[in-house]
Amino acid sequence: MNRFLDYLSSIFNLLFPESCISCNKLGDLFCPLCQESIKFSLNNKNILLKREKNAFNDTSIKIYYSTDYQKIKKILHSIKFDHKKEMIQFWSKSKGLKNAIDSLTKSISGPILTTIVPSHKNRLEKRGYNIVLDIYSEHIIDLQKNNKYINFNPNFFTRIKDTKPLFVLDKKNRYIQLNNAFSITAKNKNSKNKNMTLIIFDDICTTGQTLIELKKMTKNLNFKQVIAFSLAYQSL
Repeated sequence: MNRFLDYLSSIFNLLFPESCISCNKLGDLFCPLCQESIKFSLNNKNILLKREKNAFNDTSIKIYYSTDYQKIKKILHSIKFDHKKEMIQFWSKSKGLKNAIDSLTKSISGPILTTIVPSHKNRLEKRGYNIVLDIYSEHIIDLQKNNKYINFNPNFFTRIKDTKPLFVLDKKNRYIQLNNAFSITAKNKNSKNKNMTLIIFDDICTTGQTLIELKKMTKNLNFKQVIAFSLAYQSL
């Protein structure tokens, strides 16, 4: 049976050979030349949410990002919407991404708590994997091995509202969708975070409203600072 399936797979690959997601060259799902074309460096952008008018004064967040959005747009699309989970390995094994994260954590004094932007359980069940967790977990675990002051809690936040896909919404409707979409998990609501920096990891940042919404939730938790890290930043 396995030989028969292997035979069918070889026939399918012969008739429909893989092509590079980025350049469409036959042979690899993501060819070596396109991989090499993605350059990494640590950049940052301070994002201000101007729309909101409420009692919470700090409606901004500093987002650090590692590469150019246009270079990785097709890769992320293939992972999110074409279910090409194997493409996550490019990020989870990337030395360039690891170096960018290392540079950020080394620039921070004091203990660091790292977490991720959560996905709703319905989204996870439908997709079958957590993109942000799978991209970053190996890099953060490696950091922990070399620095006892870095902790990883991927379940610090939870997503309680199954929002619409944000890429189809404008800024106003993103804000409406994200309002009250998250909560802090019960065991973390009374955590002691004095002198600690919280880093929230995400795959892509456009308006920054998701990250600001999460930062707002930490206002009574006494973090020294709350910042974010994304693969790339793209302003809408």
